[in-house]
Amino acid sequence: MLVLLVGGLLHLLRPSTRAGRVPSAPTSAPAAGPARALLRAPEPIPLEPATPRPPAREAEPVRTARPASGAPRTRAIVHGRLLIASSGAPLDEVLRLRLRTGDVSVIEELVSAPDGSFASTVEFPRGLLLLKVFRPNGDVGADVEGPFDPAAPEEWLVRVPWSTFVHGRVLGREGQELPRLDVALFAQRAGGGSHQGRTRGGEFTLDRLEPGRYTLHLSLGLAAHALAVDVRRGPNELGELRVPLGEGGEVSGRLLAPGHEPEARMLLRAEGGGLVALIETTSGVEGEASFLFEGVPPGRYRLELLAEDGLRYEPGGLELEPPARELEFRAKGAQPFFRLAARDADGQPLDVEILVRVRGQWIVDTGSFALADVERWIALAPDHRPACGERPAASPLEMTLEPGHGEAFLFQPLGFDLYWANGGGVRDGVLAGVEVVADGRTVAESDADGLALVAMPAVPDLIELQRPGWRVIERIELQRLTLVGMGPE
Repeated sequence: MLVLLVGGLLHLLRPSTRAGRVPSAPTSAPAAGPARALLRAPEPIPLEPATPRPPAREAEPVRTARPASGAPRTRAIVHGRLLIASSGAPLDEVLRLRLRTGDVSVIEELVSAPDGSFASTVEFPRGLLLLKVFRPNGDVGADVEGPFDPAAPEEWLVRVPWSTFVHGRVLGREGQELPRLDVALFAQRAGGGSHQGRTRGGEFTLDRLEPGRYTLHLSLGLAAHALAVDVRRGPNELGELRVPLGEGGEVSGRLLAPGHEPEARMLLRAEGGGLVALIETTSGVEGEASFLFEGVPPGRYRLELLAEDGLRYEPGGLELEPPARELEFRAKGAQPFFRLAARDADGQPLDVEILVRVRGQWIVDTGSFALADVERWIALAPDHRPACGERPAASPLEMTLEPGHGEAFLFQPLGFDLYWANGGGVRDGVLAGVEVVADGRTVAESDADGLALVAMPAVPDLIELQRPGWRVIERIELQRLTLVGMGPE
């Protein structure tokens, strides 16, 4: 079964890059003295383990400026330009370079200009030249070679693989190492998408990014931390990040129902609102089921049991602070539970998608929740208009659906303090006042529970979601239900 909380999406939630300037073609350089090797040891820069050293590859032939007059020269200044391999645009970074001849008779360390151009300060002889381009962190970004003709006028165009990535190391608030964390980057621009990964040895790397402003989410169980990150083209080293994670504990226990197969959802709420988590129990030995919330942040919570097996359990809820282990809930008999049956106009059963709201949480594909716990219900079937209602008085609830089209939208605001953690944790929050516009006409608007229910004669060609000052960040489509996360523009 699929758990849905409207309080978080994905799971169920890049400063501006410098503009490269292409300068005019370089002019001829004056003749220099005898060739000499200029060797300078590079300053120590920590290596980034996530970026492997690329193999040497052949580049375009090396060219330089021809002297204004006289016979072709056998030695000359080397002029070149760094380009981004994927786009051919100038690599407008100041980078350390190492240029040498194939026989290592001439070696020079130099630095590229902000527009990607470079020029040696000594003359190099005709023959094979090799160039290494170093990234800001010290890794080799390109290792190329090419034949050098001092008499040719063209500059050496060096294509450098230049991946845009973010790398960092995560520690606890006091500098302690943390268990493996989930890491995600969410683009703050429309349609920017997200990138996910996990820490390894406390470090993480997320690559193939586009420059822009992002939100970085770090989560450990139900606990999470978020911060804004400006991603510029190329490497983005965040350094050491100290975050308030790993400071809570687990909440765990079991359900006991001899002679039955206990099944329930466990709802954990932070005192005063905020963090909410809803998980399914896991079957174990006969008559038992278990549950586990990991990484629960410090604080006071209320744990509630939402039975799906038609049984009543005691206690119905507990007040606690993490860590809290070996909690027990015992079955005390049967109770009325909610069921729904839908048919078409000919009396034939329909394949219905049911959405219910139980104790303030929307849940899809319901089991047998206690009748008294169901606050709202929605029935969605293909090629039929939807049906809905509140607090059913009897069960089973039978109905006939009319032909047409029906779908539902659940809206939630997404921001730095709203997230969906792997353990099922979310921040409370729904978004009212979002208009659903079908083929240019408003057909529904989200209510105080974040729900917009659409009922139309036929499937529209285009559906738009509008709320002044807001934009869609995440959109997840299930069968006839769409989960939508929106943020300020």
